[in-house]
Amino acid sequence: MKKRGIAVLAVFAAVATGLVAGANASDPSISAGGNLVYAGIDRADGMSDIYVKSTTSTTVKNITHDQILHKDVSPSFAPNGAKIAFVRSTGSGSQIMVVNADGSGLMNITPAALRGAANVDPKWSGDGTRIAFASNFDGNFDLYWIDAVPTSTLSVTHRLTKTDAPVRNLDPAWARSGKSVVFSRSGHRPLVSDINAAELFQLDAVTLQAARLTKTVGGRGDVGPVYSPDGGSIAFTSDRSGNQEVYILSLATKIVTNMTRNPARDVDPAFSPDGTALAFVSTRSKGVTEIFAQNLIGLTPGPAAPVQLTFDGASKSHPDWGATVTQHPGPVGNPVETPLPTPTAGTASPAAS
Repeated sequence: MKKRGIAVLAVFAAVATGLVAGANASDPSISAGGNLVYAGIDRADGMSDIYVKSTTSTTVKNITHDQILHKDVSPSFAPNGAKIAFVRSTGSGSQIMVVNADGSGLMNITPAALRGAANVDPKWSGDGTRIAFASNFDGNFDLYWIDAVPTSTLSVTHRLTKTDAPVRNLDPAWARSGKSVVFSRSGHRPLVSDINAAELFQLDAVTLQAARLTKTVGGRGDVGPVYSPDGGSIAFTSDRSGNQEVYILSLATKIVTNMTRNPARDVDPAFSPDGTALAFVSTRSKGVTEIFAQNLIGLTPGPAAPVQLTFDGASKSHPDWGATVTQHPGPVGNPVETPLPTPTAGTASPAAS
């Protein structure tokens, strides 16, 4: 264990200084800086919590540990790295939560009208003022956005898509410019052999018109898309090759590139803040789910070997890579949820627009 701990420290020190190389000496380094957030299983109680770690440290902090029965998943950093949105599932639905990156200030920002529904896949807008998500509160999964700092539980819910079953819209992600939202859609092609195979669509945030970006014929399809920081490409997970891999779609050339090409399961990509690296979850480390980083610069003749960033063997999912704003000391005790302001008596609950 002592030798392994020294090796882990060495890896993270190298990442911090930009000296982690890939498969050979010619491979460029993984870019430095930032923090990772991901969902993981707490071995103490078996519940899924949200964890934060710096790329320059081996210290991992559980920032949402709580005694109540819950499942915390799908964390997403605000653009400045100060806050994290995530999904908390309990016996009364799935709620959109926001917490400070150090674990303080936990808040349920889900509008009251949606709190009995499944509200999933939160993602921040590029300016940090809005959070897009998917919800089935009207009986079908569609996309919506809400203010990141709501004034009350009656805050307005804004609709982005309107479809009927069996169509499902999930995995929304804003472009940093705020002009578009990429997402996965399934059930829209009733004549194909596998109606549940998802494809990627891009939504104009002004006109709300959606255009298809990818085409799949079976399996789970293309899911979990995220924009690169410059908005020029989209990373996503797909089983189009028969195995789950991480791909990048160039919006300029429409070329789709398999970035992982490994017999293991590679999923849930997330760009580094500067766009020069990609984090993802993989089972290539003895079959357990760990987080790896893939370099994206100087890819000649091909991608460099990914660098392993976590080593504890616990189940992990949905990593995000955010900017550094704190040392993430973690809460002193269990996080305490801060309630939203009580609405003024007689105020009507607004309908989704």
